[in-house]
Amino acid sequence: MPVKTYILLAALTLLSPANAPAKPPAALLPSPSPRTVTNFDFDWKFKLGDVPAASAEVFDDSAWRTLDVPHDWSIEGEYKETNPGGAVSAWLPAGVGWYRKEFTVSPRMLKQDVSIFFDGVFMNSTVWINGFELGTEPYGSISFFYDLSSHLHEGKNVIAVRVDNQLQPAARWYTGSGIYGHVHLLATAPSHISQWGTFVRTAKVEPDLATIAVSTALTLPHDAAGTQRTLRFLVRDTQDRVVASQTLPLHSSSVPDEAHPLSLPISQPVLWSPEHPTLYTLRIDLLQDKEVVDSEETSFGIRTMSFDAEKGFLLNGQSLKIRGVGDHLYGGPMGTAVPDGILRRRLQLLKDMGVNAIRTSHNPHTPYFYDLCDRMGFLVMDEIYDGWKRKVRNEYADRFYKSQWHHDVRSWVLRDRNHASVFAWSIGNETGLADVNHMSEYVHSFDPTRPTTGGMMTDGVDLSGWNGPGEVAGVLEKYHAENPSVPIVLTEEPHTLQTRGFYRVRTWWRDWTHFTEFPPYGTQEIFFDGNQWYNSSYDNAVIRETVRTAWKRTATTPWISGEFRWCGFDYIGEAAYKGGHWPVRAENFGVIDLAAIPKDDYFLYQSFWTTAPMVHLLPHWTHRGMEGIVIPVVAYSNQPEVELFLNGKSLGRRKPEPLGDFDWQVPYTPGELKAIAYGANGQQSATTSFQTAGSPTQIKLESDNTSLRPNRTDDAVVTFTVADKNGVMVPWNMNRVDFAVAGPARLLGNENGDPVDVTPNQAPYRNAFYGMGRGFYQATSLDGPIEITAGAILGDTDLGTVYTGGPRQVAIAVSRVSLRGPLPRARMEIRYSLDGSEPNAQSPLYTAPFLIEEETTVRARVFRDGKPILALSSWFRRIDPTFVTDPRWATDSRTDPNSRRRFP
Repeated sequence: MPVKTYILLAALTLLSPANAPAKPPAALLPSPSPRTVTNFDFDWKFKLGDVPAASAEVFDDSAWRTLDVPHDWSIEGEYKETNPGGAVSAWLPAGVGWYRKEFTVSPRMLKQDVSIFFDGVFMNSTVWINGFELGTEPYGSISFFYDLSSHLHEGKNVIAVRVDNQLQPAARWYTGSGIYGHVHLLATAPSHISQWGTFVRTAKVEPDLATIAVSTALTLPHDAAGTQRTLRFLVRDTQDRVVASQTLPLHSSSVPDEAHPLSLPISQPVLWSPEHPTLYTLRIDLLQDKEVVDSEETSFGIRTMSFDAEKGFLLNGQSLKIRGVGDHLYGGPMGTAVPDGILRRRLQLLKDMGVNAIRTSHNPHTPYFYDLCDRMGFLVMDEIYDGWKRKVRNEYADRFYKSQWHHDVRSWVLRDRNHASVFAWSIGNETGLADVNHMSEYVHSFDPTRPTTGGMMTDGVDLSGWNGPGEVAGVLEKYHAENPSVPIVLTEEPHTLQTRGFYRVRTWWRDWTHFTEFPPYGTQEIFFDGNQWYNSSYDNAVIRETVRTAWKRTATTPWISGEFRWCGFDYIGEAAYKGGHWPVRAENFGVIDLAAIPKDDYFLYQSFWTTAPMVHLLPHWTHRGMEGIVIPVVAYSNQPEVELFLNGKSLGRRKPEPLGDFDWQVPYTPGELKAIAYGANGQQSATTSFQTAGSPTQIKLESDNTSLRPNRTDDAVVTFTVADKNGVMVPWNMNRVDFAVAGPARLLGNENGDPVDVTPNQAPYRNAFYGMGRGFYQATSLDGPIEITAGAILGDTDLGTVYTGGPRQVAIAVSRVSLRGPLPRARMEIRYSLDGSEPNAQSPLYTAPFLIEEETTVRARVFRDGKPILALSSWFRRIDPTFVTDPRWATDSRTDPNSRRRFP
């Protein structure tokens, strides 16, 4: 349908809540919107592989898989060394996939404008409606929509989507494949508010006063000349009170012109900030002959933001240090198709850590992410590209960037510019020091209110962004001295690595030529477990500077606006860097692991970034065969003093070291290790402790949702912990745990955080990793009880370990947890064999742990009310002792030139 688009500007001044009418006039009460937004996520047909005929309206897809989106087919695949993306894409498959969906069009819809809106499809997707090709969207990281109106007919209609992600690697990290975002169907009157046509922003904030400017674009039929229309603006506060209103008559002679802003004196607006993320709602009604023909609601926040070259970042006129992380779009075993509830949990983890800002590395995220950041209180550095030129073969920048970037940038800024959380536009990551394409100017044509920046970009942008080179001592100081009027933010600093549960006392540097010295925790290694790819959790596996040295500089330097550490969460892919090879699927840059379990650095940041009293200890206190060996014990706390106790005896009360941690050297003795933090008043304010674990005998299951709603979207996270008879986690345990689901729920995936574990993500089993792991579940549409059962054969499977030679205790454990309803009574039995034979109902009944001395395969079968539900197996064997070392771990500091030459 031919249309023309007009841009209209108005200004709204917010009434203070105290002055707002208790009961708004009836004319101001919002009525139901004439537009309809339909959830289009459910019941898609999917086929992996190229089926060109599937674009037709009439096509037999009855044999295809039925699924709901968001969906990522790559994460469902098998890790293989032969997959074309290799370590860059985490060894997972890609390819071509097809989606089809039928929907019914009513006679009323034929008189409306109907559009389909995709939050995200990776990548190079082509969409058809009833066999008509609507278009292709090459970039997999922006939202897009198509007008369906002229191609619909009454009754059954068919949408078909071809997703082409066969050329690999498509980026430097795992991207996923498929319709990974939500899909909506939007139906409006022919005259309506344009998609992404509304822009609301804070025009002015004075003491007790605020002015909000609004621009609105309309889509109108060509035969609309002479029609009298009115735009009505209503603003509601968090109590749903109307606090501002304005009407704007649209006369045909003045429609193309920009309306002059109006202002009214108003008082006491509630400002948005990370601590108080207050949102207002703007409703715009389009009236035609006094009848509302379209309505749109937009959430927004009132705030002022600026960057000062000497004072750093100012929010609402007050200095605020940016405490940020960079994060890829990734959700663990769900890949890029992150369920809403899982995403909300992930952001809450960051909030609890003290994070107030997130950089969307290195591409835009789905719209719901920004909605959550608005509501939860995160600043967002919104980033559109990793680069503008090839970094890996087949990536978007190499294939499509030159012809598509204007289209991409326009869609990106128009979609995200109303979010209170978005405070800067990042136009690229490590694309070069200068904005050679003048992208900043193009961004500002759609949003002149926010600064542009880039990861390691200093010229042609409003805000100088610094990645790795800024970690080198003296570089930032030199730049600031030479460019005193340029504000600075650390877009990707620091880079540190950790593997949850893994420790080394010696320092590991990736960059031996440029790093910031700090006191080491030890020069003689005492730990020899794990895998050479793992990285120490002592905050001593670093690229150029530790968390402690980086934040000390940021916190004490006013002209550094803040930092975005790399990164918040571990992600898969990008694993070929610096020697990664099969089966390495991830690096360890996150402070939270692949299973969304915090690592030790999480609590280090918490000690710097939060105020509620806390104390955290590391390492754990179960070190087999290490009696008498001196172990560095470290506490993180935001309190002024911490005292350490071993088996009730004080080992000293400490103030923080210059870099903010609390340290003791403790000869290992099993028992209780306890830390007590004391506040400024000298009173106990926080405590934590470790107990030495015995042999593993049980699996502890804990679900964060025991009332799963039958709506196909609600989800639950089940944490499994291997523990001893007293419930103490066994931190060395790596036994396989199997799971059975009973009831209307589906497994989204299992994850343990191990960067070299290539177990299929949706397999109904997973090894514990240093004692823990997690399963992710989603409800179906059916009601009824849901029960998860876990079973495992527990014990040290190495009969020849140097830590504990001799017979091994073996336990067979079963545990249950409910995701909905009370856990029903059930008769659980375990039958087992010690000769590798398959157990049955007549095999020995397991009643208690037992000892084994010789190599054998232990098998078990778990029966619930007489029916088998789990089959378990574990091989106990003698192997040569393995001492895991790495020549990159330093024997001394950088003052040892031999170390630098030997370990480049």
